[in-house]
Amino acid sequence: MRISELSRRSGVPVPTIKYYLRIGLLPPGVTTARNQASYGDPHLRRLRLVRALREIGGLSVRTTREILNAIDRSRNPGRDLLATIDRAGSRRRAFHQAPGGSTLRELSAVAARQGWEPRDHERALHRLADVCVAAQLLDVPELRTFVEMYAEAADRLARCDDQVVRRVAERLTVTPEHQRRALAEDIVAAVVLSNTMVTLLHGIARDAALARLFAEWGPGPDPVP
Repeated sequence: MRISELSRRSGVPVPTIKYYLRIGLLPPGVTTARNQASYGDPHLRRLRLVRALREIGGLSVRTTREILNAIDRSRNPGRDLLATIDRAGSRRRAFHQAPGGSTLRELSAVAARQGWEPRDHERALHRLADVCVAAQLLDVPELRTFVEMYAEAADRLARCDDQVVRRVAERLTVTPEHQRRALAEDIVAAVVLSNTMVTLLHGIARDAALARLFAEWGPGPDPVP
């Protein structure tokens, strides 16, 4: 298909497609004439993935490029891709108060009780320790006491991700030479989109729960004139 058809089917404007081609988010098409190229279904699939990562997942161009590069070069469509996604989400600045060793040990124990290997998640555990330190300094230590419950809820969510990816893999009908890349793209789409889905659902549930709590407290004092 020509670039105009690729634009129509993907919903991405032609100038944006050209930009993605220029910066490497989309592989080049097959040259058919001077200044003309032909694109196939893999381009459409990749473009839809880029759109989902950027518009729904909220990922930057840099992060999107890293994930796509991981898809293209990885022989393992699971752990390598997830590590890239996790690194992309861990670039926030660390809290400027170093966590104590006891905090890390406590969080490592929580991870172990869920069946997670702490050594495989050192970066995430250090960030969780930052959260606990910040909670203590901001006078909300209760957050730390619910770490175990949050971990159990996260494990249940991860089991949903597992079922989604398994079912995606079971229905793949692409040719063998494209199967690894297609599976990798689907894993990335499932993980990034599920992150957004969980965030939105959590926000809805939290707002509903807090609304009930505020209703129990009744109206607050009249504002100061």
